[in-house]
Amino acid sequence: MSHTSDQAVAPARGIIRHYWHVVDGRWWHLALPVGLILIAGVLEGASFSLLIPLTEAISQNSFDFLADSRAFSCPPDSASVLHSLAPFCEIPTS
Repeated sequence: MSHTSDQAVAPARGIIRHYWHVVDGRWWHLALPVGLILIAGVLEGASFSLLIPLTEAISQNSFDFLADSRAFSCPPDSASVLHSLAPFCEIPTS
């Protein structure tokens, strides 16, 4: 007795489309996680770019580069804020 396969095999795309309709999927169900993943990747890259100068400063035991750094330096109009915080934070103001 021979057995023949008369069953139709559904393509993967058809199965995904079927379940997408079953769960009533919307475009933002995919766009939101992708957007959050991209934002997380950018923030992780920024944290690594700030980690490299700090690692070099620790190895050289000198944080003199912080005054010239764009990432760690204070804006020019914050001198009054730093002066008011100096007694609490021990920030040298000269």
